[in-house]
Amino acid sequence: ILDNVLSLSLASHFKVSSSTMEDVISIADHILNSSSVTNWTVLLQEEQHASSRLLKTLENISSLVPPTALPLNFSREFINWKGSPVSPSQLKMGYNYQTEMFPPNASIPIRGRVLIESDQFQRSLPETIISMASLTLGTILSVTKNG
Repeated sequence: ILDNVLSLSLASHFKVSSSTMEDVISIADHILNSSSVTNWTVLLQEEQHASSRLLKTLENISSLVPPTALPLNFSREFINWKGSPVSPSQLKMGYNYQTEMFPPNASIPIRGRVLIESDQFQRSLPETIISMASLTLGTILSVTKNG
């Protein structure tokens, strides 16, 4: 299934509506549920790059949301997704995104921050900025070691 969705997500002429993106994030949240991590261990033994393909698919589908449909923000238990249109003022101000997520049975949140300084935007601004955070994606992504 992931290969089919990945192929569809590579179709640059295809546009994704806000409701479709919300459905994708809801499905991703289900897939990334912490109780599913043990299933990923088995899957990754058979198909080493499945988790990387999931991340790539989410990135590709996110890029198909037109800037006119943004801003959007979907916050689920195991994944947060935010899409923002880029404005000319970001050439001066940059981009700052902060998120916090509460792991199951925890009273202290995990916090994350994305900061893009204005000088990091090169010659032209992108149309959109997509930010994703997940409690479990780091656990299932393959680790590459040098040597």
